[in-house]
Amino acid sequence: MNPLPSSFSFDWKALLRAAVHVGLAVTILVGSAIHSATVKFRLDKPAETDFVVFHEAAVNLWDGKGIYDPPPDAGGPGSASMTTGEARDFLPNLNPPLQTVLISPIALLETGTAYLIWSIISLAFGLFAAVLVGAGSGLWTDKATAGLAMASLLVFYFPTHVGLAIGQWALVPFPFLVLAWLAWRKGDLALAGALLGGLAAIKLFFGAYFLFFVARREWRGAISFSVSWVVLTAISAVIAGPESLFQYLDVLTKVDWYSSTWNASFIGFLARVFGEPGNHPLIHAPWISSILGKALSVFGIGLLFVMARREAASDRKRLMDDLAFSGCAVIMLLVSPFGWIYYFPFLLIPLSVVWEGSASLEKTGTFRWLAVLIWLLSTAPRLQVRANVLDGELGTILGWDAVFFYSLVLFLALTWTMQKQLSVAKGPR
Repeated sequence: MNPLPSSFSFDWKALLRAAVHVGLAVTILVGSAIHSATVKFRLDKPAETDFVVFHEAAVNLWDGKGIYDPPPDAGGPGSASMTTGEARDFLPNLNPPLQTVLISPIALLETGTAYLIWSIISLAFGLFAAVLVGAGSGLWTDKATAGLAMASLLVFYFPTHVGLAIGQWALVPFPFLVLAWLAWRKGDLALAGALLGGLAAIKLFFGAYFLFFVARREWRGAISFSVSWVVLTAISAVIAGPESLFQYLDVLTKVDWYSSTWNASFIGFLARVFGEPGNHPLIHAPWISSILGKALSVFGIGLLFVMARREAASDRKRLMDDLAFSGCAVIMLLVSPFGWIYYFPFLLIPLSVVWEGSASLEKTGTFRWLAVLIWLLSTAPRLQVRANVLDGELGTILGWDAVFFYSLVLFLALTWTMQKQLSVAKGPR
């Protein structure tokens, strides 16, 4: 046998990279299979999911009924609110009319089949968003590795599992948030604003990004956001009927249940500590919950404005801006009355920004370890504890069952601290 030519060299790096790609792809497939098994298990009992509410609203739309009307047999204990935490006959639809309009095509199918299709769409959108985060963030020069790594994190993330299992609207909006971030990075404020305005027409808490544009005086983004929101909301009102907008606002005014442990917002945490109608808090003083919740929300918006306006040296401007965008994603979940954990996949953006950006800061290792620990905290597999079973227990209200709220606060603190290291004295803008 002839020896190998002297010019021959084996590319071990390419082989290792291929092996990593295969390993990550297998990880994603395994995680997807686990989610598929969960969805299959629930196919025979879709009434246990949140998706049934969206499906019923869309069926009403096809039937010419009000999309916020309760089913004919609704009533009885717990039907007006979720404060008791008991089994209820009717779970209200707390989403704008556009959401019902968008989901209406699959409402022509029976609930179980529609839930299956929705779960497949949601997982596909979520994985696409995660790949976009990795490929667009600059985590590694190899964008394929970064994208697959982010998708692996997403697929084995407990909040992802929760959102898919109950058929929620969380992963479908995610890629549009990522695309808005990437467009904004490139200076395409019109596209970024249009995407975020469209998201706000589906989930109101994305309205935080309108304030973000205003704070930065990025008027093209703010105007584009407004036009997109108005147009899409108007279209949904034409399809669902103008009265749907008023019905939606009426439903929101009747909400008095926030204290589930899967609600990681300011008001969710405070409702567990100080109470709301029907729960057993640590200290029974609902008025404190109301006042302090509003105060913290105003404080959170104030932080958003500060983070949006901070300035850095020219070579660190991109990181400063990314941290501001990331901080807004965290703040909108804390300030929203319903910062449910199934929206936590959005945190892949701040996670990637902190990991990448910390390389240019002092104490890189510290920032990265903190990011990892906070991410692990946010993925703690905790079952939901509803209002009526809080029982005033210290461990439930302030301990391990409060980890989701703590993880949001810590993510905000981390992005704030990194920004502070980058900030310079503000000059004219």
